Amino acid sequence: MTLKIVATVIGAGLAATVSACGTADPVSDSYVVAFKVAEDRQEFVESADALAQWITDATGTPTDVLTVLDDQAQITALATGQADVAYMSGGPSWIAWSTFGAEAIAAAVQEGGDTSYIAGFWTLADSGINDIEGMRGTRSCHTGELAGTGMLVPMGYLIGHGYIDMTDLDTDDISSLRQAREQFFASSKIGGGYLGALQCLSTGEGDVATGRSTAWNDFCGTEDPQPWCLPRSAYEWVPASGGADPALEGTGGLVRVPSHPVMVSPTLPDSDRAALQQAFLALSDNALSDNESGQQILTEILGAESFRTVTAESHLAPYGDVVQHVPGIENHFGGGN
Repeated sequence: MTLKIVATVIGAGLAATVSACGTADPVSDSYVVAFKVAEDRQEFVESADALAQWITDATGTPTDVLTVLDDQAQITALATGQADVAYMSGGPSWIAWSTFGAEAIAAAVQEGGDTSYIAGFWTLADSGINDIEGMRGTRSCHTGELAGTGMLVPMGYLIGHGYIDMTDLDTDDISSLRQAREQFFASSKIGGGYLGALQCLSTGEGDVATGRSTAWNDFCGTEDPQPWCLPRSAYEWVPASGGADPALEGTGGLVRVPSHPVMVSPTLPDSDRAALQQAFLALSDNALSDNESGQQILTEILGAESFRTVTAESHLAPYGDVVQHVPGIENHFGGGN
């Protein structure tokens, strides 16, 4: 049997796997680590060789690197058995879990020590916007056209909670999202990431901005804040209720957006799951003599501080409960026919 690991790398790069100590011997005779790489493929593969070598050394199992082009290729590989493990972003991981039962065994720990962050709507304290309904007919600022936190999560929340009527829209086509957005907001400015959305709000171009709860701290609460920043007291979360995550009730947050999890096929033997899980955890294990190499892999290849044990239910379910309402979401992430 050949075990293959699919890992997603977007932008700064992410990916990996290692099998480790203290578990039953894995039954696979080789590992293939597949990455989603949009550009600079050869350069990335050369960097990822360090990860392959880490896995080989940690497990005693020969490991190679394979690149794939997109989310759909990852999901298909995991679903068909071409790959048995995938390190993917939250959306594709949720599709893999909800459609064919892939499971999460670990998730990347981000700066700040968590495996998720809270998404929601920002507004200015003097805007007069006191709740979600109060945003109707306002100008919105979004991080990107199909960005998870900046578009898919907030629109999924609005659609799922009945603020937008999808009766006359094609719920199987993600292009309907634009019509849904125009039904609720008077106008929208899109792009620029988290910084662009908060700047749009701060400079008066928009009335509400999508983003994460740490946005002000990230761009304005630093030693060198952006020139357009306002005092923290000038910003407020728009209070939301009835979110998918009961733990966020009363905080204004819509949902916790998951970090990249390590997903495994439902047919992967338990011994391999355990070995691979321990290998990811070992990347940041200070007790290991080769910890410097592990930390370098975490930083330069995975874009993570460490890994933590999770399950698909705990890590992905609340997020999926929100984004499932986005029209054509399965096709967007590559899970459709």
